[in-house]
Amino acid sequence: MIIPIPDSAPAARARCLRLHATLPATIGSPKRRPTKPESDLTAAWGDPPIRLLCGVPRPSGLGGGAVAPIGVNGVAWLQGDHPSTFSPSGDDGDKEVTFTVVDRGVFVEVDIPKHYTGQSGILIDLSNAVRRALPVQPIPR
Repeated sequence: MIIPIPDSAPAARARCLRLHATLPATIGSPKRRPTKPESDLTAAWGDPPIRLLCGVPRPSGLGGGAVAPIGVNGVAWLQGDHPSTFSPSGDDGDKEVTFTVVDRGVFVEVDIPKHYTGQSGILIDLSNAVRRALPVQPIPR
């Protein structure tokens, strides 16, 4: 599974390294799979892949009150129509939704294909890893 590696600042990279060390072997039921190139900034589970990218740019939908983040197990996720980093044109036919962690000092994007609709354990398991690895920080405005 090829996933682009973001060009992240050193502080973001350090946070991503801590997160990568806590990511689970499964999220919901999908199992972890390798990514290419290997990186502490990326992860994937299942087929079709659920893809995670740590250290992405600030989501365009954040701030201004247009879209409010949702809370899952103490982690703020922005669900949006903002294009995924994995498919900047937004034309990935299998993409159902993109979520981005916005309250941890580094933005973490997760792209969940429609194949997994209804599997609430995915964000719960990822939120648990985020909570263990990254302290809460104010949501940037």
